[in-house]
Amino acid sequence: MIQATLQIVKPLSILEIGSGKSSRYFAEYAKEKKVKFRSVEENQEWVSRVNLDLEMSQLSTSHIIPVPIVGDWFEIHSMNDILNESSFWDFLMVDAPSGSGLGKRSSKEASKWLLRVVTSASTIVIDDVHRRHNFEHLKELPGGFKEKDFLFFTYDIGNQLPNSIVVVSKTSKELKKVFKALNLEFVSGLRRGEELVHEI
Repeated sequence: MIQATLQIVKPLSILEIGSGKSSRYFAEYAKEKKVKFRSVEENQEWVSRVNLDLEMSQLSTSHIIPVPIVGDWFEIHSMNDILNESSFWDFLMVDAPSGSGLGKRSSKEASKWLLRVVTSASTIVIDDVHRRHNFEHLKELPGGFKEKDFLFFTYDIGNQLPNSIVVVSKTSKELKKVFKALNLEFVSGLRRGEELVHEI
C-alpha cells in the first residue's frame, strides 16, 4: 500500500515519525527520485535494525535520525532541527511514539509540532488509528482535506481485532482507483473509519 501510494502521489519530500519496514520503501523512493527523506526513531534497537536493512539494500542510513523521548514526546529541539531542514514536508507518516511506555502521540507538544507539518503536506499516513486517541487527531487535520480523502485499511498482527492505518491525501480519487485495481480493501471517510476504532 505504501509503495503504491508513493508512485501515485509522487512526494517531493518525506518525513516519517517512527522508523520500520516502510523506511526502506521511502529510502528507495528518495534515492530514485532524488528527494529529501528523514525518519525519526526513539528506539535504538529499531534504529539498528532499520539501518542494517538499508545497508543490505545499498541505501543510505543517513535518513534515520535517533531522537529520544523527553517527557511525553520526542526531544523538541532535535525535532525542530529536522523540521527546519525543509521549507515543507510533502508526505508525512506517523507511526510513533509506539505507545509501549514512553511518549504519546496525543501530547500537546506533538499536536503543536505536527500542526506545522500537516499544513503543507499533501499526503498523510497515520498508523494505529484503531486507537481512540490516534483517531481523534484525524478530526483536527487542517489543509483542506475532505471526508472522501480519508482511506482506511486494516491489517492483522495476531490480535483479536485488526489494526487500522489511514491514508489522507488530496489525490484520494486516483489512489482509490489504484487500490481497487490492486484488490486492496479499504473504507472511505471518517465516519466509516471510526467504526474500526476498538482501543482506548
